[in-house]
Amino acid sequence: MTCIVGAVCQDGIIIVGDKKVKAGQMTYYENKIISVEKYENLVVAAAGFLDIREKFVQDIRNLHLLEKKGIVKNDPSRGFVGLTEDIAHRLYEIYGPRYKAEGFDYESEAFEALVCHRPK
Repeated sequence: MTCIVGAVCQDGIIIVGDKKVKAGQMTYYENKIISVEKYENLVVAAAGFLDIREKFVQDIRNLHLLEKKGIVKNDPSRGFVGLTEDIAHRLYEIYGPRYKAEGFDYESEAFEALVCHRPK
């Protein structure tokens, strides 16, 4: 189980989270809160199935390339949340049928993200 908490404060946003990851019998620790290079003031915290979470983080880190290729579109009315929604939807289309076929409740178990962006 992952715990990630975010709070909006007068001077910014505070995000805290645990680092423990369990994959089968293995346990290790990694940062589940990442800042996104090339996008000032954008931080994402992610939890869920390891393969989906890692793919989400990879896509977030490569957001500028996904935009350049037209895989996601930067719509000013939706901002960074819209970009992350596009990535999450894309992952749902890829992984949803696979996990559902294995009997998992993809919608409630697979993935959760906390996206924080503070405009300039």
